[in-house]
Amino acid sequence: MPKYVHHMIRDTAKAIAGEVYEIWASKHSDWYKENRDQKAYIEANWDKFVEAARESLATTLREGKLPDEVKQTIAEALILDNTIRPSRHNQIRIT
Repeated sequence: MPKYVHHMIRDTAKAIAGEVYEIWASKHSDWYKENRDQKAYIEANWDKFVEAARESLATTLREGKLPDEVKQTIAEALILDNTIRPSRHNQIRIT
């Protein structure tokens, strides 16, 4: 799990994880039987969606017709997250 991630990126990653859960739960009954707790799934897996969250926010920023203040908030989140991004790729996991 990423130790450091901007809260907007984290929240977006959790939203994507929730959407993925809904898709899998509705299409794969065997999977759903083993994964009934959506909140637990999101908490256990949101970190797998961090890059998808960054891409989604960047696409929204590039293609979305948003108020300037929203664009600024997204841009700031991506810039700030980018400064800590290398630490996510060089993590040592001790299990």
